[in-house]
Amino acid sequence: MRVRPRGPYRKEEHPERPEGCTVPLCKADREAEMRAAHAYFSTRLQQAVGAGKWTPHAT
Repeated sequence: MRVRPRGPYRKEEHPERPEGCTVPLCKADREAEMRAAHAYFSTRLQQAVGAGKWTPHAT
């Protein structure tokens, strides 16, 4: 499946890439990255609460 370029430029109107510039090897999966970051932060937060290093405020 071919994806059309976004933005005001068409493919033929884009300036040339600088020498040595390469396209990314994989497409970023932002949702998965955010879920992983949240899981990591949540784990660290629970460890800090358990160790008495941080106390959550009452809501």
